[in-house]
Amino acid sequence: MSIDGKVALITGGSRGIGRAIALRLARDGARIAINYRTNEDAARYVVNAVNEIGGEAIAVCADVAQSAEVDEMVKQVLDSWGGIDILVNNAGIIHDSLLMRMTEEVWDDVVNTNLKGTYNCTKASLRHMVRQRWGRIISVVSVVGLEGNPGQSNYAASKAGIIAFSRSIAKEVASRNITVNAVAPGYISTEIVADLSPEFKELIMSRIPQNRFGTVDDVANMVGYLASEEAGYITGEVIRVDNPSLLPQPNSISEVREPILEVTIVAPSRSVGAIMELMHTRRSEFRRMEYIQGITGGNGAGASDSSDTDGQNRVVMEYTMPLGEM
Repeated sequence: MSIDGKVALITGGSRGIGRAIALRLARDGARIAINYRTNEDAARYVVNAVNEIGGEAIAVCADVAQSAEVDEMVKQVLDSWGGIDILVNNAGIIHDSLLMRMTEEVWDDVVNTNLKGTYNCTKASLRHMVRQRWGRIISVVSVVGLEGNPGQSNYAASKAGIIAFSRSIAKEVASRNITVNAVAPGYISTEIVADLSPEFKELIMSRIPQNRFGTVDDVANMVGYLASEEAGYITGEVIRVDNPSLLPQPNSISEVREPILEVTIVAPSRSVGAIMELMHTRRSEFRRMEYIQGITGGNGAGASDSSDTDGQNRVVMEYTMPLGEM
């Protein structure tokens, strides 16, 4: 599947899936512009790797969430090679948090980088594709954008937005011989997956027939096909690179990921027996249980067991709430 002489801009191309895509497209003959935001050394490493296999590559710095930086990045590519034929929107970040704990800043960071970044890069590149009446736009999304995932509402919303965005733009530019598609990886062996707990990895692996995570090359191979002439009739599609029917159910994910609530029970001293029984019978439901005896009551005296406000005892618990209880 030759794309010999085509120019490909890959955002977030300095590591992981982006690096694998850069190498795959370079092997197919494309000249590669590798976008990075902060890690210039990693980007230069990919440039050298492309050169070693006989390709051409440059590194271009830009924060994709900033339209002015994206415009300058595209200008650098145009100045170097005169056009942009293939855009791979791969830059993205994850900042997981349950919605009840999520700050507006965390929401904005993820949505601005992932979704607005895709908008910025697509808009800046598209005018050149329209002029030359050929182009390939491929966005790397996630199965989370299709299925949702507890603790990732910001990430899921950004990826779902890219999917709808891609389908809309596909209809706008189809007559110009430009295709717009998305690739939705499942669990791929990247640094993010490496950080998952061993218990969660085991849960995922138990549901994958191949008994392995996907690789970055699995994703890059799909992107390579969509970038080729052979995929010219495919547009507005989301192609999954995973085992969709075998993903863990959301309640299993929530039980592995993180506690949802910290619950504090305050009771009078005469209730110590009931408190101890609760701790004994429901220990397995809590991440942490701490029993503190003799906390002073509301009047500051802390004297008699006969008063509901004196001599208080407290149990502090971190509780992982199953999804159905939210």
